[in-house]
Amino acid sequence: MHSKRITGLSLVLLSLVVFSGCPANNRPEVETKLDVYPASGKVTLNGSPSKYSILITFNKVKKEGEKNIPPGRTSSLKDGSFKIKLTEGDYKVTFKLPARKAFDMNNDPDSNKIDLFENKYSDPGESEFKVTVKAVEGDAVNDLGEYKLESDVKIDPKKVLPRMAP
Repeated sequence: MHSKRITGLSLVLLSLVVFSGCPANNRPEVETKLDVYPASGKVTLNGSPSKYSILITFNKVKKEGEKNIPPGRTSSLKDGSFKIKLTEGDYKVTFKLPARKAFDMNNDPDSNKIDLFENKYSDPGESEFKVTVKAVEGDAVNDLGEYKLESDVKIDPKKVLPRMAP
């Protein structure tokens, strides 16, 4: 009985050693060591800072031959400001107002909305907000400016994800 356990365990360990070095051919190659640079900006909703936290995503515009870089994400603070560290390059910026729950058991047809902006600002391909991040040194910060969002969607405070940052 012990020999069967040892043989089974040996096969599992051998499999781990053999297959751990095999690349996953179906996944794009992702850059793992990145130089990042500080950036900051502000987002307003209908002319003033949102009392709700807005999720901001920076989608890197990929250049030919460049490895995939995951999007950078941050959220707005009470005064509308945000800070993030990004790699050098061009980005398309998207925005979401996250719902408290993706699914609500109350059968409310509006409760399944994840983005309370109704996806108005969520598609990087359609985003009118573009920015370039440059390499900076010392205490320098990339100023990303102000993003002015407009929405006539009536927001129910009970459905908005609570602010995570101060």
